[in-house]
Amino acid sequence: MLSAVYDAPLTTAPLLLSLVLAASGVAKLVDRETVGEAFVSLRLPGVLTRLKAPTLLPFAELMLALALLVTSGALAVVVALVALAVFVAYLVVIVRALGFDEPVTCSCFGKLGLGTVDRFTAVRNAVLVALALVTLYDATRGRSVVARCADFDGEAWAWLLAVLVGIVLTWLIAGHRGGQEASAPSDAGDDYVRQPIPYAVLRTREDAGVTLREMAYSSPVLLLLVSPHCGSCLPVIERARTWQHKHENLRTVIVLSGDPDEPTGLQDEGDFDVMFDPSFEIGRLFAGGNPTAVLLGADGMLAGGAVSGKGNVLGLLDEISEELSAVEQPAADDDAAAENAPGASVTQTSLETPPARATPAPVVQSSPAPAVDDAADLPVTDTEVAETQDVVEDDEYVTRPTPYALFTDGTGTKVSLMDIGRAGPTVLLYVSTGCGSCKEVLNSVATWQASLRGVPIFCIVGHETEVEGLAPYGIEPNRALIDEPRAVATMMRLGTPSLFAIGPDEHLLAGPVSGQVDITATMEAIIGEVRAVRSEDAGDDQADNKPV
Repeated sequence: MLSAVYDAPLTTAPLLLSLVLAASGVAKLVDRETVGEAFVSLRLPGVLTRLKAPTLLPFAELMLALALLVTSGALAVVVALVALAVFVAYLVVIVRALGFDEPVTCSCFGKLGLGTVDRFTAVRNAVLVALALVTLYDATRGRSVVARCADFDGEAWAWLLAVLVGIVLTWLIAGHRGGQEASAPSDAGDDYVRQPIPYAVLRTREDAGVTLREMAYSSPVLLLLVSPHCGSCLPVIERARTWQHKHENLRTVIVLSGDPDEPTGLQDEGDFDVMFDPSFEIGRLFAGGNPTAVLLGADGMLAGGAVSGKGNVLGLLDEISEELSAVEQPAADDDAAAENAPGASVTQTSLETPPARATPAPVVQSSPAPAVDDAADLPVTDTEVAETQDVVEDDEYVTRPTPYALFTDGTGTKVSLMDIGRAGPTVLLYVSTGCGSCKEVLNSVATWQASLRGVPIFCIVGHETEVEGLAPYGIEPNRALIDEPRAVATMMRLGTPSLFAIGPDEHLLAGPVSGQVDITATMEAIIGEVRAVRSEDAGDDQADNKPV
């Protein structure tokens, strides 16, 4: 039986391909709608949809998975060639999608594999092609996989089992990439926490710039970030076509990622109020992909969302519709009618706490902030912070969602606060290179960074000219963030220096605190927490994030 042990490595390739095809086919059968949406998102020829390819594909994958195991001889070679052609075609489709102007969501494994197409996806498919090549060679040996497995002894089965355990363990450690829509972060509580409308600019059809705050100056606005080439967006677009006429007191705006002078790709685009996000700033700001929905209140605050994914977006539309229907009921008298006027109560009362994903609000510290160098220069308005200043007593830290903010880093790359936090726990310092107390804080950055055991420190400055001034303190350009419009400073009421920390659960982990003394004390507390959960003896790099 010694030959069985040497036969096991080659047998692994068709076994793995069969397992992949079976998992893909079952997942597609469980969520058939997602498969059709993927054909649209990947911009596959329409003739495939007309030939019922999305419906037939999961059955074909299941049949191919079985055939890889039971066929032998010349038929096994034919089956292996079909498998190779299938996986090469999948690779070509993915590589082609990487060249699209906008991110593409692929359901390669049904909802189990729902995620954005990236280089990781291409590498994964390339590995599958390599396995298909090994499978083709293995098929030339004559006997079927099932027949050879029947001759395996305990050592050969142990070898195969070890390989399968390694695959499962890798999947569990790395975490699967599925369930994008279902992975929307949960609230710390059931209440919808509001925050000021973030700073971002959309373009009109005439290529004029309009900020989000200007759009919602006199009435609430619902933004729907979609793409006509996104399969999950099509139901949202069609719902918006009728939904916006049902609630005419709420402006509904379709946001596309292209330039204003390019074709929109929308059918009957005159049915929609369309604006453009050519540099993907809005998409990066909310870090949700297409489709995403967010409701801007007329009081300068977010009133709903942001939520992402077809189900979450349609759910938010239903919740808003219910709220608006209640507000638009005929009033019993003139006074009641005045109180229920659209554009006021909708954003301030009815839609203040919809059962959607919580959006961030500025976090205030448990005690008044000490005087800071640049506090007087920050353009803070009462309407931006009045509804979100919660006084925390007895030094109890109340976690808050991460604010929506978009930066340009020192390399010129756009990055959102949400994306930074999703990469792992992160400490952020809001500083000015011309501020005396900021320099004292910056002098400690290298020491703090060495003690944080992998938790990065980012520095936020108000202008790109200050990025070079951070270099002497060991701050690399990709960790220098430029808050040119002072958006995050305004929303969080930050002076310089200030500190706050964010985490992958999209909530603040610490701060904000201001002043050198409080920053130093908070950093010492954070370092203590990191040492407690990331001790070298424990060897645990997946520590829980505890609020400081």
